[in-house]
Amino acid sequence: MTGPIAARGPTAARPTAAQWLAGARPRTLPAACSPVIAGTGLAVFAAGASWLAALLALIVSLALQVGVNYANDYSDGIRGTDVDWVGPLRLVGSGLASPPLVKRAAFVSFGIAALAGLGLVIMTQHWWLLAVGAACVLAAWYYTGGKRPYGYAGLGEVSVFIAGDTSYTEDLLRAGVVDGVSPDEHVARKTMARIRQLAADRPLVYLPSHDPGSATRLATRS
Repeated sequence: MTGPIAARGPTAARPTAAQWLAGARPRTLPAACSPVIAGTGLAVFAAGASWLAALLALIVSLALQVGVNYANDYSDGIRGTDVDWVGPLRLVGSGLASPPLVKRAAFVSFGIAALAGLGLVIMTQHWWLLAVGAACVLAAWYYTGGKRPYGYAGLGEVSVFIAGDTSYTEDLLRAGVVDGVSPDEHVARKTMARIRQLAADRPLVYLPSHDPGSATRLATRS
């Protein structure tokens, strides 16, 4: 289902604290903590760490992670891509929160990150970090937000399609030649057309069962 959606239900604009927490996707937060822990460890080893700087950096990282999660919830929700979502709770897609409310939560999170980051910049006098912080916020918002979100572009991401006997080789797929074991030629051609469209939309490594070039393509991601 696609297209803009509106929050549903009488409590759509009033999610509970537990729902807000679930919408923040706490399982993603260790990814925000890891670089701060690693950087602080290196600082301790090199010249001694500032624990206040480490705390501010942790706040920045966590707030950015929560902000991008809410921003993703909002952007995917208004597009309708989360309506049939299976996985962690989506506030907008499930109708538990109105889109403007989740958008506001995203920008509050970005604001917290900005304030903590500004404190870190003033403390360390590394003013170039302001540009890094601004780039992080822009990257967080435009991941799935805006007219052309880069999160849907598959930049640098290569999918591996294990095709079985859909076609014997990649060359036969390109030529649209149906193999001899397919019970329905029409379905086979339709399946092959869909695979070719997938390959046109994003980087794809195609691995049919009997293609001698499969191992090389997998190794070279081509």
